[in-house]
Amino acid sequence: MCPEYRGMILFPFCQQQPAVIDTLKTLHYPVGVCPKLAFTMSTSPPEGEILTIKQVADYLKVTERTIYRLAGAKKIPAFKVGGTWRFSKADIDAWIKQQSMEGLDSGRGETP
Repeated sequence: MCPEYRGMILFPFCQQQPAVIDTLKTLHYPVGVCPKLAFTMSTSPPEGEILTIKQVADYLKVTERTIYRLAGAKKIPAFKVGGTWRFSKADIDAWIKQQSMEGLDSGRGETP
């Protein structure tokens, strides 16, 4: 990517970062600004992202209670960690697609 900056803390070029960069330099951290980085940084969520009840409720624009009911009834892909519900974002996205397809099929009068 930017081999000349190997071993440095890199930032994409940005007008708002000089204060952060100056602070890191003051603390003797090796810092560099790599213009190429601005085009190579991913803005997509990390692969395998795990969501909480609140995050899923916000994502689906429903109440947390609705998500609790769906998870308890096994109508939405979920798993428990130490008694707390967790959701794979990839599974939720696949579930949304599946729900959309089933909705289209039932709208046409077809049975799955």
